[in-house]
Amino acid sequence: MSTLTLERTIHSPGFFGVWDWSEEDWETPLIFPMPKGETHILLQKYSFGFNSTEKREIPDAVIFRARFDEPTSVMIKAVKSQGERSTKFAEELFALFDNTMRRTECALRTTAGLKELYWQHHETVSSFFGDSLQAVTWQYQGQSGVFAPKIKSTRRRLSDTFRRKNLIDRSMWSKLQLSINEDTPPTDAILELLRIRSRVVFRERALPLIEAAIITERTVREFVLWKLQDQGMNKKRVKELKNDLTFSLNSNVFLPLCLNKTEIRKMQKHIEGVNKLRKIRNDVAHSNIGYDDVTYEDGKAAVESAIALVQFVERKLPRT
Repeated sequence: MSTLTLERTIHSPGFFGVWDWSEEDWETPLIFPMPKGETHILLQKYSFGFNSTEKREIPDAVIFRARFDEPTSVMIKAVKSQGERSTKFAEELFALFDNTMRRTECALRTTAGLKELYWQHHETVSSFFGDSLQAVTWQYQGQSGVFAPKIKSTRRRLSDTFRRKNLIDRSMWSKLQLSINEDTPPTDAILELLRIRSRVVFRERALPLIEAAIITERTVREFVLWKLQDQGMNKKRVKELKNDLTFSLNSNVFLPLCLNKTEIRKMQKHIEGVNKLRKIRNDVAHSNIGYDDVTYEDGKAAVESAIALVQFVERKLPRT
């Protein structure tokens, strides 16, 4: 029986330890059956520690392998060419890879019960086939090569991580020391929003935005309740109102009423941005959109507005 095998190494998709594995264990794959073939997940070993007592082993990389039994001539021609059939087969292979990685994660989180699993799998078709260091290789009846289909790139512009404004130079290093000496770190809410912003930048979608909406709603409510009491409302009445003040009511009615005209003009775009954040949260919660339907641009803009609004509101709250 002839077989066509394709393979791709993925570095550090997840982090978890193993116990008492032999070399044979490292060569034993997880097998996922499919019509006329199967996909495999193998682990590559990384060991560290100074002696046998301290020695630890973790997977350094995952090897994805797809085996096609009795492959068609179209498949064979596809891996050797860069035409339309090659692109179509590449999309089919990536779908198998994506499904296999998802099922592996599910098994690790459920059957293995890994509560502290850190799993990173954000490949796209273009990144899967476009990594020059980790090519997709194929083998068939003694022949071998690299499967390099022409895939329309979905790469965005250069990551902001590597733009000049975000690079740490000597001057910035000195500023970091000054800020450490001043000992005025951001509040817990702002720090968490900054962490969420990084998750959005690295292409996480709906869930970080739901967290950002919760933090923003809580902060704005806290400010509105404080302002009502500061303006003379009975403390008991303020407490009774707490559960009736919705996110929308606080952001669009009570918050502007607590600001002067200059402050309203300054914060209007951020209030509108937080409204979009609230809508994303509601749409996801009520299944109007899927987790992956939030665009990168909308997500990033919504988090930036949340950061700006929470910073502004926290400055107006009395220091405790």
